[in-house]
Amino acid sequence: MSRKSRWVVRAVAAVAVCAVGAVAYDWGIIPPFQRYWVAIPPATATPEQVTLAYLRALDAHDTSTAHALSTKAHRPETDMWLRSTTGISDINIGDSRGEGWVTVATSFTTHGGDGSFVDGALWEYTLTKDSHSGRWLINSEGTG
Repeated sequence: MSRKSRWVVRAVAAVAVCAVGAVAYDWGIIPPFQRYWVAIPPATATPEQVTLAYLRALDAHDTSTAHALSTKAHRPETDMWLRSTTGISDINIGDSRGEGWVTVATSFTTHGGDGSFVDGALWEYTLTKDSHSGRWLINSEGTG
């Protein structure tokens, strides 16, 4: 095999490896890697601030921040979002209501999900206060 033929074979192999990797990432076979770091808001943060930080953490695939802003009971749902999306954008934080718990209305656009989520639709997060830290934490979510 000539030197030029070996170079062509290596170039084709490199392109094939990149294509397989891109498809595996797009199909969710390879999980998204953390894209940037999201600061955990202070314990005095409002439910709206916590919800915004949580959604940014999901977008960044910042697992530690997303978990820190979720109750233990909600972490499986958090992990599902981290596994099934490649990003979240167009985040809008709306009104909140409640006292011992607070529901925060949001809307956003998902990227790379399974298509079952309707982008821009109302999505609500219910937060409760952690008894130890006094911090608001995401406890549940859904379509109101």
